Amino acid sequence: MNHLRTLFSFALVCGLVVFGHAQERYLDEVFSSVTITSDTTYATNISIFPIIAGAATMPVPVPLEMDVYEPMGDTASMRPLILFAHTGTFFPPAVNGGPSGARTDSICVEFATRMAKRGYVVAVFTYRKGWNATSSNAEVKRKTILEAAYRGIHDARACVRYFRRNVAEDGNGWRIDPDRIAMGGDGTGGYVTYGATYLKRFEQVFITKFIDFTDPMNPVPYVDTLQLGQPYGLDSVALNIVNHPGYSSDFSMGFALGGALGDSSWVEPNDPPFVSFHCYRDPFAPYAVGDVIEPVNDDVVIAQASGGFSTMTQSNAKGNQDIFKAVSWNDPFTMAQESNPQNNGLDGMFSFVTPDPMMGDTTCITSLPVPADTFQNWGSPWSWFNPAVYEATWNFVYADAISNGQQITGAEAVCRASLGSPNDGAAAKIYIDSIVGYLSPRLAIALDLQTSVGIEDELSQEIGFQAFPNPANQQLTLQVADPAHPIQEVRLTDITGRTVYTQTGLSRTHTTIDRNNLPAGIYVLQVQVKGGTVVEKIQFD
Repeated sequence: MNHLRTLFSFALVCGLVVFGHAQERYLDEVFSSVTITSDTTYATNISIFPIIAGAATMPVPVPLEMDVYEPMGDTASMRPLILFAHTGTFFPPAVNGGPSGARTDSICVEFATRMAKRGYVVAVFTYRKGWNATSSNAEVKRKTILEAAYRGIHDARACVRYFRRNVAEDGNGWRIDPDRIAMGGDGTGGYVTYGATYLKRFEQVFITKFIDFTDPMNPVPYVDTLQLGQPYGLDSVALNIVNHPGYSSDFSMGFALGGALGDSSWVEPNDPPFVSFHCYRDPFAPYAVGDVIEPVNDDVVIAQASGGFSTMTQSNAKGNQDIFKAVSWNDPFTMAQESNPQNNGLDGMFSFVTPDPMMGDTTCITSLPVPADTFQNWGSPWSWFNPAVYEATWNFVYADAISNGQQITGAEAVCRASLGSPNDGAAAKIYIDSIVGYLSPRLAIALDLQTSVGIEDELSQEIGFQAFPNPANQQLTLQVADPAHPIQEVRLTDITGRTVYTQTGLSRTHTTIDRNNLPAGIYVLQVQVKGGTVVEKIQFD
């Protein structure tokens, strides 16, 4: 396990700290457990799933469900709501070629539990599945997956409207505040969230990249809005049922773990603030601008889409991130990103620079239909799966194809899934530490929650804390003027979040840090004193 933690230190801030405040709702886990209400229907709409082996099925109405997490024992009458969409490439697990794609995915359960313990209501919701992944025509595959994404955006917005309708007409049994709603998602759910945040008008889906020019004399948009309706899902047309009309689909903040936006031109002034968590080497979704590759067939489905970096560049430029810029952040998660060259100073951009490409058991790659190097980089290291369950699911779904030698076995599928992921729950949770640590205070700001976020931390001045000289050459001195707040612990982390120096068991008004072999650069200094923690950025020349 130690070797894994060493690898993950390239990308993570390990562990959470309290910055001069007591345990606080929305910032810290103030509830010890949660209640989960599973399989709640929030809408009904037309689904085309399944489409298997190229055979189309009759579109039929299906219930759209969610699992709702609430803090156990909470007595608050109005609580902020987070909607969270799972990944899956618009297919269930195994059918999509991978182990994830359900509300019970590890990241969904872990994230929803952590945020509910902080005092939020969290709804992990399912959106409609299905597209023609087996077609031999690349344009058919591109059209049908883009339409699947469009339906997902409809469903996400219907989920927002469900809760507002519940407040107004059904007694607000979830006890949510309809003015404090955020939306996020993992992987494919990230694509859905990006779209629900920024896609607003018909003309946005009619730009060149979303039009099929196979017949130059008769170009056709990939997304058939005559069949699917407008971007909010409020048209009663052949493939859309209107859910909860008369209520707003808007939300106050978006966030995504991976995924991408169809085009950065969709970002406009007054859009909600956004936080993007993105692996710099993501093999499927571009970090900046590039092609989107769907992992089922390794096909390009969107040319020159906008990943987290590109989208956050536009959101910062349009002024949508100004609400974050007004805060004097002093937490190690933000400080690490400020010093991360892949971040480029963007508010709301969290870049995971994962370890160098590496392969595990490569004996299964000979039977893969896609290049092996596709699986060398990590796109979602915050997720993990149960190999035995995935192997059994795979063997059940593809039993006939496996027996005919037309599909790999479940054991090979597990090997394939493990190539592009550490698949270690403890390690994945370290990534989630960073996600939650960076996201929580920004949610508090965007949703206008009453917390200490944004209030200038006066602890350093109150106790007369100093770290000098800064920049330092060989030695850094730390001291406090007030003996009632002695230094108890010192921690130094580099810009990737790796702990490089510690002192513990102290009770003194001053101490020193010897540089020893630390390379020149910027570090985050965390000094625990009696009564709180002081965080500063220091530099060794």
